[in-house]
Amino acid sequence: MSLFWGNWGNVNLHWCARRDGHSALSKTLGGAVVIATMLTLAACAPAESGSAAASPSPAPSPSATQILPPDATAAPDAGEGPQTAAPLPTQEATIGEAVAFDTGISVKIEKVEVIDVEAQTPGEVSGSAVVVTVAADNGTADTQSLDSAVVTLDAQDGEVGIGTTAGDPAPLAGSLEPGKSATGRYVFMLGSAAGRDVSVSVNYAAGEPVAIFTGKIS
Repeated sequence: MSLFWGNWGNVNLHWCARRDGHSALSKTLGGAVVIATMLTLAACAPAESGSAAASPSPAPSPSATQILPPDATAAPDAGEGPQTAAPLPTQEATIGEAVAFDTGISVKIEKVEVIDVEAQTPGEVSGSAVVVTVAADNGTADTQSLDSAVVTLDAQDGEVGIGTTAGDPAPLAGSLEPGKSATGRYVFMLGSAAGRDVSVSVNYAAGEPVAIFTGKIS
């Protein structure tokens, strides 16, 4: 058996004779060449940076915004916002006359007179006042509610009569049966009331026609 030692590059080679007479040099040399080739390729390959290795994320596209021209602003719906109520139909008469509406209800100012009242609640004043007596007749076949009846008084010169709880007012109220009548008493504060020309309006129910009576305070 013979032994040979030698150096080839960085590879340490040895050659030993086997019993079967074959040399192991060829196998050792082949393995060394493969390893050297792999190391060389690994050293030459460029390292990938973390930013290059990662797939770039697409930039978010800006959201689409619709821009309208100045004259493209939508006009408000005619039904939006506060609406002005249509004026109620009116009928005129003099104090003492009756007003008969097409609804079958008739109203009349029976009396307008001056009284002196004493204040009953804070904010009221004592003094001259006007009492208006109103009669309502139901000529229909149905019951009529008088709970929303409204009566006002204005002097011809524009002064407004102020309703008061003094003077025992008793406004129209409740239900008026078919064929029945009801009477209401309204008291208004009005300075120097005697002999003044006034206008009295009567609305026997909300949304119904209005009667306007004119005349002098007795």
